[in-house]
Amino acid sequence: MKRNRKKLDELESRLFSAYRSGEYRAMHSGSRESVMREIRRMGAVEAQNGVQLQIGRFAWRFSAAACVLALLLLAYVFSNGFVDYQELAMRYLENPIDFII
Repeated sequence: MKRNRKKLDELESRLFSAYRSGEYRAMHSGSRESVMREIRRMGAVEAQNGVQLQIGRFAWRFSAAACVLALLLLAYVFSNGFVDYQELAMRYLENPIDFII
């Protein structure tokens, strides 16, 4: 991948420098065709199939699963009622050892 990227960067830099210098105006149609032939000969840059892509896919799938889990937990809490903190405090104060165990 780095080799293809290096070729692409080199080609872009040459095209940018040629455009800035005005050389492209002086080129005849045959030279333009040869440039396009050379670009086609280089071939397409391969898609990224590395570890970064796999990690990105996993992260998006994991985030979707986490959202579904959060919604299920929210539905469970709403169906069973909220925890009353005052009640928890009273239970702790009545018998702290049993509450901890």
